[in-house]
Amino acid sequence: MGKIVVVVLIPVLAVLGLWLAIGLDEAPLKGLLIGGVPVRPGDSLEQQLQARVAAYADEEVVIFAGPSQTRRSRRQLGARLELDDVLERAQQMGRSGNPIADLKKWWLARQGRLDLQWPPSIDKGVVGDFISAERERLELPPKAGVTDGEGWSLPGKAGLTLDYHHATAALRRALVAGNSELHLELREVPAPEPILIGSPDGALFDDPESVEAELAEHSELSGVEAPGIPDAVTGAIQWLPSRGDECYEKPPMRPFCDGPRRVPRPLGAAATRASELGLGELSAVRRLLLRPPDGRWIQAAGGPGGPQNLVWPVPGGRFGRGFGFVRKRAAVKDRLHKGVDIPAAQGSPIRAASDGIVAYADNDIRGYGNLLMIVHADGSTTLSAHCRSIFVFPGQRVRSGQIVAEVGRTGMAMGPHLHFEYRKGGQPSDPIALFDHVPPRGQAAPQSPATDR
Repeated sequence: MGKIVVVVLIPVLAVLGLWLAIGLDEAPLKGLLIGGVPVRPGDSLEQQLQARVAAYADEEVVIFAGPSQTRRSRRQLGARLELDDVLERAQQMGRSGNPIADLKKWWLARQGRLDLQWPPSIDKGVVGDFISAERERLELPPKAGVTDGEGWSLPGKAGLTLDYHHATAALRRALVAGNSELHLELREVPAPEPILIGSPDGALFDDPESVEAELAEHSELSGVEAPGIPDAVTGAIQWLPSRGDECYEKPPMRPFCDGPRRVPRPLGAAATRASELGLGELSAVRRLLLRPPDGRWIQAAGGPGGPQNLVWPVPGGRFGRGFGFVRKRAAVKDRLHKGVDIPAAQGSPIRAASDGIVAYADNDIRGYGNLLMIVHADGSTTLSAHCRSIFVFPGQRVRSGQIVAEVGRTGMAMGPHLHFEYRKGGQPSDPIALFDHVPPRGQAAPQSPATDR
């Protein structure tokens, strides 16, 4: 009987001795893997893990989205390996106080089959900020086509966007999995329905003779730069992405470029006001071209009020083509010119014609370039097309004479000029009688000091 007890006790004591030895040894289990990487025996575990933390943070991830490729370190993407937690878990591995469980882990470690998982910690805020920036950089909003309701039209253009929720989830998964590449899919956005705004002047000059005559009209101003806009107007502006030249070259249409887009990013209380009122959207443009402004817009503009006189919008600008049936060529003489053209040097200041609120300021309508629309206190609307830059954004209140943009030739324009429209009840009207002064046709208005008042 005693021999049987001894035979049984010897292996039990040996196993318990091994378990005690493992427990007293402060080194991690031999053969242990941490995040798939073997722990090197003899070296400090903490130093090994610190080196891995630093190397992981510096590793680059390549993000592909359409033709674009972006490289960012894992640190820049908000991913990091937490040291303290994994170090504590590694040191406690095989030391739970349960001999059977601890010896099993010891045996698995010796065989290289015990892997302590070490997933990265992901800062969702950093991931979200990165995807938001990428979406703004890569996004190409769709362009609305235009039509004049008389048979002429210019097609719109589909856009591209990056789905924020899908992209952030995909990036988080890639970071957790340790992938070094990620492919994000850009989604096509259909072009909006055409806008009944009419044809830009440049669309109507499609034969060599009329093109040459129109170019000659602007030749004096080609390459001429205005003195410049005061820093007080432009200094604090945060610009939205440019999108490049956005050129259109499809015969029989004469080639033109809608860009570069140069409009400010909406900020603060004015941006909130625009969102609440539905300003800044193409739906606001469609309404203003057909119907009176929403009553809330008039109220936000300081109205309702009586008729207002208008400031001549371009100091130093000439009176070019007027309102009405003013085109001479037989093919287009029955086409209504819905505004007033004011040729001026590139970069000349454009002033608000009267007090109001910005209803639209962007570059999403084909052929009109950087386009500004303002609702005024008397319920009228003014439109300024082909601007080089716009300095105000939807929801902002503007005052009569305030510099709101600068003359350019974006869109379908034959040369630098302002195409200015005045609308009442959605219908274009001749503004000439309302201006505080009008220079003689072909002559420049008197210069006045640039002001941002």
